[in-house]
Amino acid sequence: GKEDNFWEHGSGPCGPCSEIYFDRGLKYGCGKPTCGVGCDCDRFMEIWNLVFSQYDSDGKGTYALLPKPNIDTGMGLERLAVVMQD
Repeated sequence: GKEDNFWEHGSGPCGPCSEIYFDRGLKYGCGKPTCGVGCDCDRFMEIWNLVFSQYDSDGKGTYALLPKPNIDTGMGLERLAVVMQD
């Protein structure tokens, strides 16, 4: 839903977003049966995110479709280095 997967920072372009996580393995986990993405342990690391910018927000709750929607994507270089060196 919007509370979990919508990127917005005041007024301007915004839209649904998604994250890509890397499972670093059991040795980095907390051992809880509920361990998963969003857990406070170090097992699941967000390495990439995507924002599907398709709206223009006025910052007050009104959204208009962007004339040219786009996808803003980014990878954490330091996080990728951790994964590659592990």
